[in-house]
Amino acid sequence: MNRNFWKGMLIACVLMLLLLAVSVPFLEPGSATFVVLQLAAIHLVVAMGMISALLYFEWDPFEPFRP
Repeated sequence: MNRNFWKGMLIACVLMLLLLAVSVPFLEPGSATFVVLQLAAIHLVVAMGMISALLYFEWDPFEPFRP
């Protein structure tokens, strides 16, 4: 995978996190939907951290599988 793919994935994660942030005022704290929002936000933040590290260190995770 090239760097542009990972940059696109990072942008997609940021956009999804922004959509979650916009929906926070419309949810009741403590509800099941609010818990799901928090879990999704944690998942996106972790993914963004991993993709950012991948881009920063210029690591290619699929390099061992290439002929």
